[in-house]
Amino acid sequence: MGVLAGTLALNLGVSLAPVAPAYAADPPVTADKQNYYKYYNLKSIHDQGITGKGVTIAVLDGAVNTNIPELKGANIQDRMPCIKDSAPENMAHGTTV
Repeated sequence: MGVLAGTLALNLGVSLAPVAPAYAADPPVTADKQNYYKYYNLKSIHDQGITGKGVTIAVLDGAVNTNIPELKGANIQDRMPCIKDSAPENMAHGTTV
């Protein structure tokens, strides 16, 4: 009987535990709400029917050592529109990403 009473008390305690309140999900973020969209004037490109369908792109968040054997012959173009004021990066992070 003691085990049954303990189990009931535990279940009752769990069922009365506070529940996190529901919240509304953030609305989806569309391209036109992103800073890059205006910066690169992408609306004019989309208006021409250019969508990027079939294009493969890569975005790396750090420097890349393009001299490693795995990247030999790769089509790598550095397109950094921002002036970088920080110290030179270690290329290991961007290369391994």
